[in-house]
Amino acid sequence: QGKSITEIEYAYIILTDDGVAIVTKNGKKGVINSSGKLIVDMQYDKMYPFSAGKLRAKKGDKWGVIDYKGKTVIPFVYDVISEPLGGVVKARKNKKFGLMTMSAKPISPFAYNYISLAKDGKSCIAKKGEFYTILDPVSGKELTPCKYTELFFNNDYISSGIKNDGEETVGVIDRQGKEQIPCAYRRIDYYKNGIAIVENKMNEYGLVAKGGKELTPIIYNRIVPVKGGFVVSGNRTE
Repeated sequence: QGKSITEIEYAYIILTDDGVAIVTKNGKKGVINSSGKLIVDMQYDKMYPFSAGKLRAKKGDKWGVIDYKGKTVIPFVYDVISEPLGGVVKARKNKKFGLMTMSAKPISPFAYNYISLAKDGKSCIAKKGEFYTILDPVSGKELTPCKYTELFFNNDYISSGIKNDGEETVGVIDRQGKEQIPCAYRRIDYYKNGIAIVENKMNEYGLVAKGGKELTPIIYNRIVPVKGGFVVSGNRTE
């Protein structure tokens, strides 16, 4: 039989990996220890684990970080604080996103409309105004010109898009911002080991290598990757 450590007085209880629990009562959140003792007062509107011994918490309309004694570790001045990824934290302040360390040391300026961190925290996509760039999550520097109309993570690479005269073309860049396949195609169906299946605006397919070298003419109805190579069908010039 399980032993009760608290009276049944909380609306919700969320256990953490550290053995403490986030509890909710009358719409407010606090923290109890493994003996059921309240160790962080019930004064927060939202609360989630942050890192070992620390919690993200919302008080009013601002977020900060506290420890298990209720001491403020990161001040409550942020609109949003994300869960750390690879030791990097995405936050929003004064309606702009930026990157900081787990101790709130700034990595990048809070100057972006949108930020997306890779799950390992080693790469970052950011949007400034209408355009996207890649940020170095260590230095906070922009690794590409802020010129892309689209960037998104796709496995171990980043798909890129540029719009010219109302028509968007796509390509591939790596996580360090180096172009692998130029933004010159209607679509890229596949990219692996430095080879891409590309489609032009005539709905024709071909193979292009890292750096932009065409391995085949872009003239085929379809190209499908298979073990050891590709299956090509339908030469449209015939």
